[in-house]
Amino acid sequence: MIKFKLFDKIKTRYDLFPEKLVFFKVKKKLTLTKIASELGFSPSQWNNYELGFSFPKFLDLIKISKYFEISESILIHTDIQTTPIDTTEESERNKESIIVLQNKIIQMQEDKIKELQMDLDNLKNTKAK
Repeated sequence: MIKFKLFDKIKTRYDLFPEKLVFFKVKKKLTLTKIASELGFSPSQWNNYELGFSFPKFLDLIKISKYFEISESILIHTDIQTTPIDTTEESERNKESIIVLQNKIIQMQEDKIKELQMDLDNLKNTKAK
């Protein structure tokens, strides 16, 4: 059987993501239980993220990146073993901009959920008449 060594060296976002979760958890000196509790996940769900068995939903990904104060892009795509994570003043300003955008996205999602819930309630009331 031929083994393609090139593919052995290529990491996907699913390979990089668990590494970074563990890296940032250790950097913040947190336990699995503590970080799961602070972010609103069960310990088993967080453990599944760290082991690469599952990947968080979009809003959960935003929540995790906000918690670690990094962008979703870094959290998903950056190989922290080969690329240093920038902690300069410019990076801090970028983090603030990212957090503002994340909050706007979350608010838009929450507004859309409320709107859809109202539409659903209106449909139920119409059918009940």
